[in-house]
Parts: sequence; structure tokens; C-alpha cells
Amino acid sequence: MKPVKYGSYVSGIPFINYYPALAAATSAVASIGCAVSLISGGEIIRAAIEGDASKLILLPMELGFAWVSLNIFRRELFSSITGFAAKRSLKKKLKEITPENAPLQFVDEIEITDKEGLEKILDRTWECERLEWGTVLRSVPYYGKAVTVEIEDPDDSGKFIIKRERTQLFIDRKAISENGYNGVHHFHPRLFKSDWNAIDYTVSAQDRNQPREWINLLSFNLKNGPEIIGYNLKDTFIPADKTKRRLVKAGPEEIKKYLLQ
Repeated sequence: MKPVKYGSYVSGIPFINYYPALAAATSAVASIGCAVSLISGGEIIRAAIEGDASKLILLPMELGFAWVSLNIFRRELFSSITGFAAKRSLKKKLKEITPENAPLQFVDEIEITDKEGLEKILDRTWECERLEWGTVLRSVPYYGKAVTVEIEDPDDSGKFIIKRERTQLFIDRKAISENGYNGVHHFHPRLFKSDWNAIDYTVSAQDRNQPREWINLLSFNLKNGPEIIGYNLKDTFIPADKTKRRLVKAGPEEIKKYLLQ
């Protein structure tokens, strides 16, 4: 299954890079579908008023398709707008950060010393919930690495979560920072525990676009177990060994090699 993980990751790179544009295209197609269904529904109603009720049975289907298309349009339009906004914001932050004002953006590895917190994340990840969930964490820079010294119990982090959805987690960044945390973990749900989920080794602009003082974690499920990676505004960090307590900076080539091990 190693080629599956590799292929999924490679295919995810352009998908993540162009997701806002793809979402915009999808919303446009959905809007057309909604309009066509509403027009067809209107024609059916008009014909019924004029005495031809032969197609009236199709009206619920047309209205149902219009409703589904409308929801897709709204969701994808929101994703497109937030995606483009995140990319612009991220680009601006990358120009502003320096090792002095944002040391966690220039580390080469993440060391997780809160073993219990890490285990709770991995255990809950393996439960494969259908909505995104997450928790908060506190890290400190230490000689070129980020040391994650505290991970809040995911079951106790609800006060920092505004809303959970299938493809997005809304967090209260102000509350997180005011309570002394400087990072967030979130879980990516998938339908199955599969090596195809290696697409999650790519990190979207929406996920990266966090405060410059933060360094973050992301977990997801592969076929043989839960996985966790780290990320900040510009880099991705993958496990150095099976304990997953040490995450090292990795570019696309290093991630590809890791997936083929």
C-alpha cells in the first residue's frame, strides 16, 4: 500500500494549491444546476395550472435537486472566499515574520514532551469521528526546535471550539491566546481508515493561516493506525520514528521518501 500513500500525497499537492479556484468553479456549476432546476420546476407548475399535470410528479425531484445545488453553491462559495482570503493573509504574514518576532516559524523540529496529551490525540483520532475536532497546545522555542510542553485534553477543549463541521473546525483564536496557548490541533475526518488519506500530509492555506506565534498539529487516520504531523505558516513536520513524539521538518521530497519507507 506504500504506492497508494505516495500517490495520494502527490495528487493532493495541486489539489490543495488550487482548491479555492476549484471551489469557485464548483459553486458556479452548482448555481447553474440550481437555476436550471428552479426553471424546470416553474415550467411544471405553469403547465399544471394550465391543465397539464402529467409532469407534476417530477416537481419534488426538481425542487430537491435545486435545494441540494443551493447548499453546494453556498458551501463552495464560502470555501472559495475563505480560501483566497487565507492565501492572501498567509502571503502577507510570510513577508513579516523573522526569527526574532516569530521564532516558532523557523524551527527544524517539534518535540512533544506531553506524552499523555499526544496519546489522547492519537486514541481519539483512531475513533474516526465524522466531524472535525481539536484541542489547544502550548509550545516554547528551544535551540532551533519547538517543544510542545502542554496539550489540553481534547475532551476539555470545548470552550475554545466555536463550531464543528465535516470539513472545518471554527476556533476562538482570541480565547486560545488569552489562556496562554499558542497552537491548535485538529483532526481531519475521512469515511474510511485508508492509505488514501495520505492526501492530508498536504496542509492547506486555511489551516496554515494561524497567528505567527503559533505552531500546530494535525491528525488523521491511515490504514494501519493514526498519524500526526506538525505545521506552521510555512513548513510541515513529519514523525521521525514510531513514537511520533519528535516531528522533523520535511519538504515534498522528504515526505515522499517517508511514505515509501
